Amino acid sequence: MFYEKKEVAKDLIENMVTAKRIETSLNLNIKDGTRNYSKSTDSGSDPDDSNNNNTIITQQSEQTKNTKPQGQIRAGLRSLYLDKPVRVKFVNHSGKEVQLYWINFVGECEKAFKILDGKSEVVDTFETHPWIAANARNKKVSHAFTIGNNLVYYPLMGPNGGKYAVAEIRKAPEKLADLISRPNGTEVLVKFINRTSRPAYLEMVNPEGDRELKHTLEAGQSWTTCTQEKTFWITTMDQETDEGLLLNYGWYYSPVKTRMKKERCYITDYI
Repeated sequence: MFYEKKEVAKDLIENMVTAKRIETSLNLNIKDGTRNYSKSTDSGSDPDDSNNNNTIITQQSEQTKNTKPQGQIRAGLRSLYLDKPVRVKFVNHSGKEVQLYWINFVGECEKAFKILDGKSEVVDTFETHPWIAANARNKKVSHAFTIGNNLVYYPLMGPNGGKYAVAEIRKAPEKLADLISRPNGTEVLVKFINRTSRPAYLEMVNPEGDRELKHTLEAGQSWTTCTQEKTFWITTMDQETDEGLLLNYGWYYSPVKTRMKKERCYITDYI
């Protein structure tokens, strides 16, 4: 089942989140294109149901060689062509009606569907296709929502497999003071990869809300550490100015254990 293309919206999200001294805005433009996801005909309520009626969208794109990317969210943030389908159950616990967006192959943000507060939607998509959520009732939002505890969501099955991955949508932290780690005991092995041309100072926010420098990661290098779910990580390029860098295209990163032996967190510039 393909979604009907809806009216083009402009400047959907501005000033997504603001962290003290680690500030950024997320400016999104919506552009019609071929959808590479579909709502599943399976509600996800019965694990023994047949999958015969489910639709997996084959990867395709109407983009041509002459098409220029418009409305890119972040340099490098885009869907990749990789045939690894995954079913996701998006569950809205945000307190608001949310609009889901798929980031397409040229980094554009495309409307997908809305979910009322307390409701859920089962969708067939791919592991390399990023998603974000925003307030469905406000075209210019001063805050965002997390999917799976992060601002940008990449669908991956959990460590125990199952019928689908569960992605909870909640209101996002708006500033650095909102970040307080609450480790839940689930260990996660994370490989941080510095894709910038400068050192990255990796810090973890502890349960008291204080920042602890964990590692200085040189440009082009990687560092693997064992942490826990429900912890928060930030990174800066300058300890004096506190100028921040992105972690998996968000201003913070919170590890979630998936089927991967080692989670990956990419550090990139804001530009």
